[in-house]
Amino acid sequence: MIVETSDSQDSKVLSEKYQCLFSNTNLKYEIGAYVHAINLYPDEDEYFLFQDSLEIVNDNWEDNFRKLSQGEKLVTLCGYFLKDDPCPGCGVEEFESLFNCKFPTEEGYAVMTNSFYITQSAKQKLKNFGIDRLFAHEKNDTYKTERILGAMAHYTCGIADLSELLGNYIWQVDQFLPGFGFTKFILKHIRKRQ
Repeated sequence: MIVETSDSQDSKVLSEKYQCLFSNTNLKYEIGAYVHAINLYPDEDEYFLFQDSLEIVNDNWEDNFRKLSQGEKLVTLCGYFLKDDPCPGCGVEEFESLFNCKFPTEEGYAVMTNSFYITQSAKQKLKNFGIDRLFAHEKNDTYKTERILGAMAHYTCGIADLSELLGNYIWQVDQFLPGFGFTKFILKHIRKRQ
């Protein structure tokens, strides 16, 4: 496991706790760290690309991602339909400009909080599509990368969401269920968005 952070020591405690490699770089936000990681470690069988503020609360949580992936799909920790996006149009111009494809508003998912799982096969398809061109210069850009990652997966490897196994309670904060590998961090974001 590698923990990467941009110009900060905040994640060092986490990396020491789990005996991870620690890299303090000038990479920008989640997408910068993820692209750096998949390029630095190109031959891994699978990648769990999560923000460092996630809290894992259940053993064997990895199996849910693997099951939904079917060896192929990107699996979001928490996704939402692009057609239900609370920020309509966010990321559309950037996606269409970068990749010369129509943004899949009606059929695509977004990758909420930019936290997801991919297999080697899915990683390679995203690389071939151009994930190396995706970046965030500032915090607001990360909201666009959530949508663009989902759109990229739509066109390459397919996408699934943990709610397919755990139910749509993830959007109902009064029904938060502990013990599923879900996180306080995601819960905080959902409350903020509602």
